[in-house]
Amino acid sequence: MLDRAKGWSYLTDLVRDPEKPFLVRHAGLQTMRFLHDYRLDLVNPTAQPAAKEELVKAVAAIMSVPDMADFSIEELRKWQRWDYCDQVVNLFEQKGFTTPFVRKAVLRYALQCDTDRARKFVAEQSVRDREWVDDTRELLELETKTKK
Repeated sequence: MLDRAKGWSYLTDLVRDPEKPFLVRHAGLQTMRFLHDYRLDLVNPTAQPAAKEELVKAVAAIMSVPDMADFSIEELRKWQRWDYCDQVVNLFEQKGFTTPFVRKAVLRYALQCDTDRARKFVAEQSVRDREWVDDTRELLELETKTKK
């Protein structure tokens, strides 16, 4: 907070560093969530829209870290950042990202994303495993209902 530039740089490097313990990196992501929701001024004190974009890009960059990708995808979904659809869907078959956690996060994102690519992906997954897609869709609908 005292040196915003150094603090932000430290945080963005921390969350993507696979040498750091998972819980430390996850705490870094939680810090980014907090900044997004409550303290954009700590990212960029002069322009909130620019700060939000910078923060979203930093969270999206976490998708490159296999054990953190699902958390990044979930944040992008919650923030309705559908501009990352291609990047998210591409992870589904990418080596190192085929864990059930990442795959489910990708499907959840695609189910709520209203783009041609997302609809095509959901249709393909429905052919492969209809029950999985239906169950995931149902859980998303329940999640949405409980938040209202």
